[in-house]
Amino acid sequence: MPIHPALRVTVVDSGPPKVLAMDSIAYLDTSHAGAIVCCGSHGGTSAAQFAARFPVGAVVFNDAGFGKEAAGIRGLDLLAAKGVPAAAVDNTSARIGEGIDVWENGRFSAVNQPAEMLGWRVGQSVREAISQLGQVAGGPRYGVPLAPGRDRSDDTDPENFKAKREISQRLRTSIWKEEPRPGNQFYPERSLCHGYDFYGELLGERPFAHVAYLLLRSELPGPREAAALDLLMTAVINPGPRHWASRAAMNGAVGGTSIGNCVLAGLGTLQGEYHGAQCVADATAMLRWAVGPGNVEPSGAGAALTLRYPGLPGFGLLYSERDGRAERLVELLKSKDLVGPATKLALAAEEDIARERLIWLTLPGVFAAGCVDLGLTEDQAAGLFLISSAPGILAHAAEQRNRRWNEYPIYWDPKLYCYEGASPPGTEEDDE
Repeated sequence: MPIHPALRVTVVDSGPPKVLAMDSIAYLDTSHAGAIVCCGSHGGTSAAQFAARFPVGAVVFNDAGFGKEAAGIRGLDLLAAKGVPAAAVDNTSARIGEGIDVWENGRFSAVNQPAEMLGWRVGQSVREAISQLGQVAGGPRYGVPLAPGRDRSDDTDPENFKAKREISQRLRTSIWKEEPRPGNQFYPERSLCHGYDFYGELLGERPFAHVAYLLLRSELPGPREAAALDLLMTAVINPGPRHWASRAAMNGAVGGTSIGNCVLAGLGTLQGEYHGAQCVADATAMLRWAVGPGNVEPSGAGAALTLRYPGLPGFGLLYSERDGRAERLVELLKSKDLVGPATKLALAAEEDIARERLIWLTLPGVFAAGCVDLGLTEDQAAGLFLISSAPGILAHAAEQRNRRWNEYPIYWDPKLYCYEGASPPGTEEDDE
C-alpha cells in the first residue's frame, strides 16, 4: 500500500470506490475528491467543518467515547445537512489518531442519514460496509443525492469539478403558470397555481392558509390540513416585544429606517437557532427522520432522538420556564383532533426527555412537528415560520415609527451594561 511520506495518507483500496486512511482529517486536500476517508480524528463539529470543505465521497471518524453531550459525533449531523455520508467507529474498536486501525478494525457506533441510505448500520465493520459500495452505481456519491431532486454526483469527479456547466436559458417552475395575452407575451392573461386559476377560482374563495398549502404541497388542503395549518401559523404570529427579532425591528423603526428594512431586520434575526427558524428547520429534520420507516418507536423516542440529535432542536425552556405557548398549542391540536404521527412521537419523546433533563417542547418544536405532519420539508417549515411571524414583527415596528430615539429604552436595566475595560489615565476610576 503506497504511503505519502509527508501526509501519512494510505490508499487502502484503489476502488472503486477509492478508500483512504489518514491519522488526521487535517491531511485532507482537493486531491482526495470522491474518496472514502477513514481518519483517526474525532467526529466533532470542528473535524466535520474541515471535512465539509472538500468534495469527499464519505468520511469515517472515531467517536472518541462520544464525550459530553455526544460532542464526539456531533459533526455527523453537520455533514448530513450537506449530503455527505459520515459515520463514527467505537473508540474501543479502533485507536484514536490511527486511520489504518479505523479501516482494519473499526465498527460503527453512529451513522448519519446519508450513510444509512448507503446501507451502513451501527455495529457493522468499516470494511464490510465499504465493500458493499462497489456494487452501488452512481459515481463518487454512491447514488446519494446532495439535495432532493438534484443529481450532483459528478461534482466530485476531479475531471469535472471545475468544468464549465451548461447555462439554462429557461426559468423552470411547476408552481405557477402565466398564460400571456395575445400580442403581449409579458402580460399574464391568466395565472394558474398548480393548475388552479388563481384570480378566477381561488381569490375570494379560499383563505390565505389554503393557498399557502397549495403553493407548498401542490394540492389544496382538506378540512383537517387547513385547520392544522391555520392554527400553526396563528400560534407563531408574534414573537413578542422581548424577542430579539421584534427588538431589531423596533430599533430600526426608532432609528428612522424604512418599514421594509425594519421587517427585514426582524426576520433576519428570527432566523437563529434560539426559538427561531433554524431551530424549526433542525427540529423538522429530526422529526422527519424519526417518523421514517423503521426508525423510531414512541416507546423509545426520547433516547433515540437524544442519541442521534444530542442538541435536541425544538426542546428547551422559555426564560428558564416550560414554554406555556407550546403547551397551549398542543392542547388545541389535541382538542381539534389535529395531532399527527410526528407530533405524537415528539410528545412521547418529550415525556422521556423531561424525566432526565427537565426540558420540554418549545413553540418552534411543536410548529416543526405540525409541519412534518403536513408533509413539509425543512426549508418549507422554516420559511413558513418566518412568514407567519412577520405580522407581529411588522406591528411592533410600525408602533415605534413615530417615536424619537430617546423615547425608546436601549437596555431593560442599566445593570445589564457592564464595562470591564480600562479608564482614562488620571481619572478617579483609574486611581481607585
